[in-house]
Amino acid sequence: MKASLVRVLLASLLIVGCGPYDPKSASELAQCYQHEFNAPPPGTVKVLNARQMVIRDWGAQWLQLQLKEDALEAVLLTNGFTRAKSPPVQFTTADRYTPDWWRPSPPEAFDYYEHSNWTKGTWGSSRAVLAFDRSRGIAFFRCDRID
Repeated sequence: MKASLVRVLLASLLIVGCGPYDPKSASELAQCYQHEFNAPPPGTVKVLNARQMVIRDWGAQWLQLQLKEDALEAVLLTNGFTRAKSPPVQFTTADRYTPDWWRPSPPEAFDYYEHSNWTKGTWGSSRAVLAFDRSRGIAFFRCDRID
């Protein structure tokens, strides 16, 4: 009986997922940045918050960054982001996994960027969005991956 209960619980975790990962230490936050940008954050970029979530064939990562405009331009130019004409849907709606700190406000204070094919990896498709408040030097990044 006990062994079958353990198997059911393990199978449930594999099917549903284990919940969000919210790193807190500077080294864990830097690893989250490196996961997305293939390099540790430069000295002009500070990762304030991060969340990672994977459920079955969907994965997402949210980052809140403090950075200078020239660092943002380097990120955008080297990674192929394009300016969005309006806020991407990820900034206008929130799913239940979106962290409370990831709410760019007020929306009109931000410049919005998007990338429709963010990472190759083993995922079937991915999309990244970024919002940047130039007056405060705060950026919000999100990537969604689907297999």
